Amino acid sequence: MTSERRRPPALRVRDVVPAGIGIVLLLGVAGCMGAYGGGPLGGDDGGTPEPTSTTEPVSPAPSPSFVVEPPDEGTPEYLGDFAEQLAESKKSGAAPDAFTNRKPLFSCGEFVLGQGATTPQEGWDCLAEHLETGAELVVVAPTVEGDPIMTYYRVGPEIDGMEYFSDPTFDTWGADEWEHMLCAIETDPLGMVNCVRADAA
Repeated sequence: MTSERRRPPALRVRDVVPAGIGIVLLLGVAGCMGAYGGGPLGGDDGGTPEPTSTTEPVSPAPSPSFVVEPPDEGTPEYLGDFAEQLAESKKSGAAPDAFTNRKPLFSCGEFVLGQGATTPQEGWDCLAEHLETGAELVVVAPTVEGDPIMTYYRVGPEIDGMEYFSDPTFDTWGADEWEHMLCAIETDPLGMVNCVRADAA
């Protein structure tokens, strides 16, 4: 009996093509994962890269400082009310457009004064130091009757002297409209002279 040598079965095209396509797809997926920082072709540990920010963090708004006279006197409750009214003043719909659209400046602080107290010298010194770069000082002072008047003092390279916005709308006996004034500056010590309405300057 003659034995026959069996030859291996011939590979058919329909057997080879699907396998080839599968290999190409796998390589394509791996390449894409590597391009995006993951997978077996990635050059790092496969983690998603942390997003980076190109903007500077926004400086927090200053917190109002209470100033009482004499200094060792306890803080009156009405100063807390003044601070809340100051927050309302900043968003007031009655404010002039020049205030609402004013340029943000370096803050020299926000001082809420009790009866008989005066604005700390550090606030005025801060404005004097920033005449060329710009700054804003906010002062809340009570009237004789005890109602608050909010005043926003501003200096800077785009301001001719010193300007201030005054909000008397929380004063029971005061005006119903804001005041926007422009003043010449005296620097030793810092002060305002020859003030006129900003819309008339």
